Amino acid sequence: MLNPYYFVFVKVYKKLKSINVQDEGILFSTYSVLFLIFIPHFFILLFQLKDHAILTFNVNIPKPVFGVSFALFYWLINYLLFGWGKRYIRIIENYEKTTKPLKITNLVLLLIYFSLPFVLMIT
Repeated sequence: MLNPYYFVFVKVYKKLKSINVQDEGILFSTYSVLFLIFIPHFFILLFQLKDHAILTFNVNIPKPVFGVSFALFYWLINYLLFGWGKRYIRIIENYEKTTKPLKITNLVLLLIYFSLPFVLMIT
């Protein structure tokens, strides 16, 4: 089973590999692209949840402290998911073995995830 986040990781990794990103920096580059894809969407989703009164708490942390700690935490999570013990190699191998219906399922789940803020904006 390939989860949607791994699916995006493999797609980004393969794209960066195809444009000859150096092997030493490819994982960091992949983490950066994932950050650019998922984090703005995450914050838009949080704002939409707050506007609809689904998310009601407020974390009184200074913005620079939150930004730096969030970025470091995101990097650490990605490192543990992909980099530690070179797990990304096994993930890419599993992706190669994945069936087409499972890849389509991952794509549908990602489309639902990314369309959720727009649905909340309309309602």
